Amino acid sequence: MLLFLARLLAVHGFPEAAAAGLASAAALEALALALVLSARLPGLAPLVVPVEALTAPAGPAAVPAVACTAAALGLLAYGLRALTGACAHSPGPAGPARPPRP
Repeated sequence: MLLFLARLLAVHGFPEAAAAGLASAAALEALALALVLSARLPGLAPLVVPVEALTAPAGPAAVPAVACTAAALGLLAYGLRALTGACAHSPGPAGPARPPRP
């Protein structure tokens, strides 16, 4: 769903929003990995608590699922506002219609 929304926004003239959505999903996954790795340092053990709370019931696949869902919801909210406006739809061709190609 995240890739579909990003592609839809990019095709209709909003490539910056699409890139920001994909980058936010990647950043959330990197943040989870950084929290786990930094929790191994002395005195920083409490940093792993949010990641463990997420992965304990659902397993390690929950991290990318939550990251992509959050980014997809953000792109969906932006896309609903941006793609329903008249500026998202280009006008038809101004000249005469071309005959179909054989």
